[in-house]
Amino acid sequence: MDDKINIVKVWLDFAYRDISSAKYLLNMRPTPMEIICYHCEQAVEKLLKGYLIYQNVEPPRTHVLKLLCKMCEDADETFKEISEQCGNLTIYGVQSRYPYEIDITEYDMKRAIIDADFIMKFVLMRIPKEKGYIATIPALGCIGDGETVQSAIDDVYEVGKEWLRIAQEEGRAVPKPELSRDELVYSGKFTVRVPKTLHKQLVMQASSEGISLNQLINDYIAMGLGHKMA
Repeated sequence: MDDKINIVKVWLDFAYRDISSAKYLLNMRPTPMEIICYHCEQAVEKLLKGYLIYQNVEPPRTHVLKLLCKMCEDADETFKEISEQCGNLTIYGVQSRYPYEIDITEYDMKRAIIDADFIMKFVLMRIPKEKGYIATIPALGCIGDGETVQSAIDDVYEVGKEWLRIAQEEGRAVPKPELSRDELVYSGKFTVRVPKTLHKQLVMQASSEGISLNQLINDYIAMGLGHKMA
């Protein structure tokens, strides 16, 4: 099982590199829209093939994302939810690699990035590990894992440091953070309204575990954001 997980992780790593490359190229002028769309298609292709490998299915040598999505759907019917996005991206797998094959607009390019991002999150939530967590730095295309939330963060932090070191050596530009430190003004407190029945269930669960309601909710949120795997 560990060998299979490692193989899947390699596919995910390459998918992250593709989507990271697509976003990096947004800063070029003129913007290479065809190449950006191609990387989006490639990211999704690798994600779907990685999922098939996890399901012990040999992925076919094809760029047809709807076919790959349909194969994934045989294992998890919720893949129907991304069938349309896969269909939209398929055309960029071949035609966008050659001049005069396809006209791509700025809207098409932005839509491709949005679709690829959505599918990446969708697939990641459906590739469980035997144990542990997955942590990512999407802007850099880095991925790490660990048996605890902190160890996964530490792992991806080291991967990110190595990425930055290589980028500096090669003179590559480093993507800007989506939020600057000045914008990070979150207090750590927010109000959430939930149904009374759910409130009761949470209180009972916290009591049974011998922890506070606040700690229980914190743990659940961390599990969701950290992609805790059963």
